[in-house]
Amino acid sequence: MKNRRAHFYFILLMAALVFLSGCINDADKDGIPNAVDNCPAVANADQADADEDGIGDACETAEAQDIIVSAGYANRYYVVDITSKANPVETFSTELEDGGRVLDIRQPTVNSTGERVYFSDPSGPEGQWALYGADLADGSNLQKITDNSIPLVHFPDASPAAAKIVFMGCTDVSDVCSIYTVNENGTGQSMIADIAEELEINGDMTGAGNLYAPVFSPDGTKIAYLRDSVCPGCKADNYSAVVVMNADGSGQEAVSWEEEVKFYDNLHWTADNYLVWSRRDNDLAPQEIVALRVADKQRITLSGNWGDNGFVWLACARLADGIILQPAYTSDMVYYPVTIAGDTVAAGTPLPLN
Repeated sequence: MKNRRAHFYFILLMAALVFLSGCINDADKDGIPNAVDNCPAVANADQADADEDGIGDACETAEAQDIIVSAGYANRYYVVDITSKANPVETFSTELEDGGRVLDIRQPTVNSTGERVYFSDPSGPEGQWALYGADLADGSNLQKITDNSIPLVHFPDASPAAAKIVFMGCTDVSDVCSIYTVNENGTGQSMIADIAEELEINGDMTGAGNLYAPVFSPDGTKIAYLRDSVCPGCKADNYSAVVVMNADGSGQEAVSWEEEVKFYDNLHWTADNYLVWSRRDNDLAPQEIVALRVADKQRITLSGNWGDNGFVWLACARLADGIILQPAYTSDMVYYPVTIAGDTVAAGTPLPLN
């Protein structure tokens, strides 16, 4: 009888949520408020979550999670399928051309289905950059995504939950840069955050920096970005910060920052809801990897041997089981198994993936 009564109340609650969905914030219109929806960007009234990681099955694609794409290298992107880490499968694209011009592939990102790769290309006419998309498997169906209304575009990141890309766009080579989103088919380009505006960090109003590297949260509802900020006359001349905002650009909040540090890079938002980035105290200092637990803003520095030359970027940062680095000056990728124990995160013996 208790089970029947509980089931009745559950159905009643769901019906009430559906009835109220027109009055509450419910982006995907599935009757579940965004605040408690485990997949707020994709309709999933059943809230199915097979692996119980807090992210609805409708927002997870196993194929995409197991595909790692390296930074552009020799005008190609390199792909490693790590479905089996003991036996990874590596492929790479041929050179891609637009009107007979070989594209210089930079900063590739894989979309939520694992079928398309998006990247920036700096080799356009008059030094213009643009975003392109192609089929991941063989580089076919090449499409130019941006229209050059923004001459310089960098750091694309594909949403894990929708057919949308976020990127940093600049009007020139100076610091006049902001954050934009665009649909994967090239429509709906929109500026969502004018970073030329000042941001309050640690009680000081800081000016704009020029390295944002925006990334989507696992459910696609938020975006984090880096901010190397200059603040003459403040308590510190420089700040480096990680900022989180809603996917529409509202609600900006600095969730972590440091004074007198201006070397942040490689931002990732992991499936288990950590923000991960690399930092250096100065341009000659070794790279460190930092993890921030988003839920309580607990910051952790990872321990591990990252190599003498450091790494060009974090190719992937999962944290639940490991991180993947691409060492500097190579197309190689190295997997580091990770152990999380309370507030300590340590990387184990590295395993080359290609």
